Amino acid sequence: MAITFAELINSADLFDRAALMPRPGRVRPGPGDHAVVLDQVEGCALIHPQLPATPAWTYAGLLPGPVLEVRARQTVEAVHRNRIAGTLPYRHVVVDEAAGGSMNDPGSEGESVAEEDVHEAMAAAELNAYTVVHLHGGPTAPDSDGWAENVIGPGGEREDEYEFARETWSMTDHDGVVSHFRSGAAPAYWYHDHAMAATRFNVYAGLAGAWLVRDPLERRLGLPTGTRREIPLVLADRNLDTADGTATGLLNGRLLHKVQVGVRECFAPVNLVNGLAWPRCRVSPQVHRLRLLNGANARFYRLHFLGMRTTDDPQPTPLPSRMVQQIGTDGGLLGAAVDLPGDGLVLAPGERADVLVDFGLAAAAGYRYVAVYNSAAAPFNGAPLGSPAEVTTPDPDGFRTVPQLMRFDLRGGAPEAGLGGRAIRHLPLDPEFRRVPTDHHAMPHDHGHSVIALREEDIVLRGPDGQPLLNPDGTVRTQLMLFLHELQPEDVANRSGCNLHDSLVDGVDAAGNLAKVPAGVALEFADRPGVRWVTVGKRFGDSSMTQVIQGSWHLWRVVNLSPDTHPFHIHLTQFQLTARATLPVLGGPVSPASDTFTFAAPVPGVLDANETGWKDTARVNPGERTVDDDIVSAEVVTLLGCFARHAGLYMYHCHILEHEDVEMMRPFTVVPSDLAALMGGHGAH
Repeated sequence: MAITFAELINSADLFDRAALMPRPGRVRPGPGDHAVVLDQVEGCALIHPQLPATPAWTYAGLLPGPVLEVRARQTVEAVHRNRIAGTLPYRHVVVDEAAGGSMNDPGSEGESVAEEDVHEAMAAAELNAYTVVHLHGGPTAPDSDGWAENVIGPGGEREDEYEFARETWSMTDHDGVVSHFRSGAAPAYWYHDHAMAATRFNVYAGLAGAWLVRDPLERRLGLPTGTRREIPLVLADRNLDTADGTATGLLNGRLLHKVQVGVRECFAPVNLVNGLAWPRCRVSPQVHRLRLLNGANARFYRLHFLGMRTTDDPQPTPLPSRMVQQIGTDGGLLGAAVDLPGDGLVLAPGERADVLVDFGLAAAAGYRYVAVYNSAAAPFNGAPLGSPAEVTTPDPDGFRTVPQLMRFDLRGGAPEAGLGGRAIRHLPLDPEFRRVPTDHHAMPHDHGHSVIALREEDIVLRGPDGQPLLNPDGTVRTQLMLFLHELQPEDVANRSGCNLHDSLVDGVDAAGNLAKVPAGVALEFADRPGVRWVTVGKRFGDSSMTQVIQGSWHLWRVVNLSPDTHPFHIHLTQFQLTARATLPVLGGPVSPASDTFTFAAPVPGVLDANETGWKDTARVNPGERTVDDDIVSAEVVTLLGCFARHAGLYMYHCHILEHEDVEMMRPFTVVPSDLAALMGGHGAH
């Protein structure tokens, strides 16, 4: 049947008109079968009963791909075969708000006619399936890590090897005291496309899926494992095309990758859970385990679990902590279950959460349904929830047209609360889990140290002749881009000849005229007196300047100079967050276009209990800004991880896919210590 978007969502029975969610397909390599074949194929998915089938690119014909389950300590040979013959199964459009377009509306109305936007859309329309598979979170050898430029063309294939052993790391502090740490048990990795400049397109087309690592500890703890009471949930948002291109036209079932001019983020109006729009899931009144993954291109989710006594309950009630507990993060189980943050469970793109919901207690309390809502505005900036009413109230200005995500329908039967009679709140979990030290003196005495600054910049646009393009008023046309500025102490950068702060490039002045500006930035920190940090690389093609010694711990300080939150992802390792802090600008607000930032002593922040586990993706929030957008402060997040298993070339990047595809990604190198001793002239330390 033909239906408009308004007709699809403007109904009190939004969930009842949607589909029942089947349990996702699973692939389990057996003891004698260590190979997994993942064919990338064109397919169709029915994302809603009232919509036509949606063309997609899939793993094994499923949207999302099948859930891969492997045993801890298992080694798996994964064969990736690209069997996709056609071009992208949807349209990519850039819309201009000034022309009446909104990326949160269906249809292509308001398409930008700027030459560079038209060229981008035409290039996307002709894009064939060049793919790369990345096992996100896995301690993978460099030749199997999914390097973005190692693409598989249509008809091609490659074989990767994945290892799933738990790692053990040693740490010697400044007093010579040795401590030992183990990576997390039962992590939830995921696999997705990682092709250079096309990750946003390929993942949006459907190339993503969950990957679970089984550990004997799960069964010893009595956790729902591999049963109907363990439910992988892949969250993602998608936009829909219309027959006539207007926002009010009839939906034709096809996806639409719709972004706005500027940094090209994609915030779409339809939220999918396991490939379905607003699905229902029938559950027994027992404890269930939800393996949550944010697989969206750019959207953050802040999840709320609300109990309902009827399908049209006017006042759904937040489930109390005794009914909802988080037991794991990206890299595996915590030492004990923790309460969700009071403002809700925030998941950035790429982040995962292992959550227990006691539907037995919910049923005993009189709830027949548990609905999941999203209260995160887009773009997300880490701001706390304003009021409980915001959870269930649509927010078109925040690109959150429909706050509902999914609903659990509690089936009949006697409620069975707890896990074998044990309450889930603060349930003891992994006895080997340990927090890494947060005090610098207790950290490893020989750890490496990186400083990264996240920053928005205006880049001069040029025509085919290389000359700057001009606006009608004669000012220089620019494109807003985001970069990860990799910084080193100025004396080190000068010795290597890589001080980009002292290199001038074409930019614009305050009046919009062409001017020479520093290619990099300089940062000074009151808690690091006497050291001035300058940019040594910011584009993906710039030299790899971060050298990590294999087997060593490495400390990353990530400073956010941009106005929004970014998910910072490091390949190869699982790390722990050791601190969040605010860096006030010394001397008062400064323009975000400044090339020098001097920060006062950091003001310590608070880490939520549910972000203290092993992770590979961390949220870095913005600081405070004035009404004129000048920077008052910046957030700095400190991460500590050990790089022991492999050596080679890897990447770190923002996991907003539209950002990483346009330069917000950098290489780093892990080098064996005995080779590093010979490499004084070959890399930075």
